Amino acid sequence: MKRGILLMICAAIASGSLAYTTSVGLDLTHEEVVTMAGSSASFGWSGTAGQSLGIGSAATVITIPDAGGAGPVNVGAASITLEFGSQWILDGTNYPGPYTVGTRFVLARGGAFSGSVRGVRFRNFSLPSNRDLQLFVNSTSLYYEVV
Repeated sequence: MKRGILLMICAAIASGSLAYTTSVGLDLTHEEVVTMAGSSASFGWSGTAGQSLGIGSAATVITIPDAGGAGPVNVGAASITLEFGSQWILDGTNYPGPYTVGTRFVLARGGAFSGSVRGVRFRNFSLPSNRDLQLFVNSTSLYYEVV
């Protein structure tokens, strides 16, 4: 059984964000999919220092950029923990924007990261032959950059 949350750019979500619990996909009996479609869709959780947003091994997070880029995850002062087996996908199927060197597709912003980022990947980008996406991770951001 799949349980999903679809975040879309629409007038009904005035703030463009979603308040959610501190974990996604920790229950292995239920796959959970979070889809963030467009630059205005933001996965927001106002965690405090010492708290963590856990992305479990039964979770898939799909980020779909639009002309403005990809929506971020905002966790305040908390951290983001990516469990081994979780998937975070940057999907460029419908991205209409230019692929200039230095273009960033930000997947997450705020807090600190722990755990493996091996499950973070991208798909369906038709980049020019002299361009590629490279994953960058630091204490506050997780993003792809066109190189």
